[in-house]
Amino acid sequence: GPELKKRGMLIEVGGHGYQNFLPQTRYFDQHPDWFGMQNGKRSPAPNIVFSTANEQAVRTFIANVKQYLRERPEIDIFDCWPPDGSQWSDAPEDRALGSPAERQVLLLNRLAKDLGVAFPKLRVQFIAYEGYSDPPVVNKPAAGVVMEFCPINRSFESRLYEGDYVENIRYFRQLQAWLNGVIDSGSVSIYSYITKYMWRSLPILVPHLIADEARCFHSMGVGGISSYSEPAGWATFELDHYIMARTGWDADLNVDREIAD
Repeated sequence: GPELKKRGMLIEVGGHGYQNFLPQTRYFDQHPDWFGMQNGKRSPAPNIVFSTANEQAVRTFIANVKQYLRERPEIDIFDCWPPDGSQWSDAPEDRALGSPAERQVLLLNRLAKDLGVAFPKLRVQFIAYEGYSDPPVVNKPAAGVVMEFCPINRSFESRLYEGDYVENIRYFRQLQAWLNGVIDSGSVSIYSYITKYMWRSLPILVPHLIADEARCFHSMGVGGISSYSEPAGWATFELDHYIMARTGWDADLNVDREIAD
């Protein structure tokens, strides 16, 4: 912690983890009503989002997050995301809160408000991802709540903004919609899967695409970019990681000169 602070680095911790703070193994037997419903039945499956309409469940979730953060005061940004491959509860009281995007923002705003007094410098982060990458219509993220935008199924055969692929068009329009009055652009970071290990392929090296997109995101006021990385595959994608880091500092980077250097 102190060595990172000395270098001006922020410590960001978390990810797909609602279930870590309201574990089914601990609470389901006594409080099945705290958990999500699928096809009319409460489920202890870890990928099913808990009942965010249940006040006791939400309070317990927040209390457990607070305890975790008290024990780790070095954390600057807490990533609080739904479980990976999440399914959102179809209980009537949960559905009444709106779409998954609405429910996520409601929960994170509540969490951020409750954490604000004890953790004034902490930022809470959510993710626009999979079935909840469209922005909410009714609820907006509170000030100080930040977001990762993750176009996980995009094509890297063209720039996200070029419109050559249906998925890219959809993702870019979603990003524009988020930035159109829903969340401050500086509070948004682009979460990239350039090193997507599921491809099981040779390295896909796209330094010019990375730089061109960085210029586009910078012109939109986007606050940052980040790259997913598998530890074992770091070196094979080193050029992509390096160029992404450099364009994060300088959106006008001369890529050919940088590669030559």
